[in-house]
Amino acid sequence: MSALLHPGELTNNVYELFTTTHLFFSRYHHSAVVHETSMFVFGGYTGDIHSNSNLTNRNDLWEYRFGNGYWNEWRFPAGEKKPAARAAHGAAVYSGRLFVFAGYDGNARLNDMWHISLTSGEPRVWEEVHYTGESPPTCCNFPVAVSNDSMFVFSGQSGAQITNSLFQFHFKVGRKLHFLSALALTATLLAVTDLDTD
Repeated sequence: MSALLHPGELTNNVYELFTTTHLFFSRYHHSAVVHETSMFVFGGYTGDIHSNSNLTNRNDLWEYRFGNGYWNEWRFPAGEKKPAARAAHGAAVYSGRLFVFAGYDGNARLNDMWHISLTSGEPRVWEEVHYTGESPPTCCNFPVAVSNDSMFVFSGQSGAQITNSLFQFHFKVGRKLHFLSALALTATLLAVTDLDTD
């Protein structure tokens, strides 16, 4: 399905947003983030999920402009470095940049991280993030959240195992820290909540 839906403001109805182009492929397990007046969709896989046929992982980046309903694919020169095609990854926006982390490339789970500027006028170049600290395991199907200059990655599927680990990536220092205990996790989340409400 490639339709774009939104809920009604005063009702429980769901409405389809208008589009002025129909070039966007139907896909599953992609990421979608909002920056300023656009939504950015990265990766996922295309094909028939019901028959499990013709499934192809993607690493394309699309922008949907809410103001005019226009889909636009961000194209990059052949041979330029960019993230491997993937699905079930995490994505977040921080300081005008899209960050993509981990996912599944069709053969293996990943734990690499990439970013690209979404700010108008800046170069459209993918760059890999080389982080320090304890690296999370290769994983897919996990939630991410951004708070206080950090991105939090929780749980996820790593092979046949589903974990309950929490990793924190500090954007300003490029470090990942592993959660230590349930008590430490609770204290960290409470501290983040308190800071967000100040």
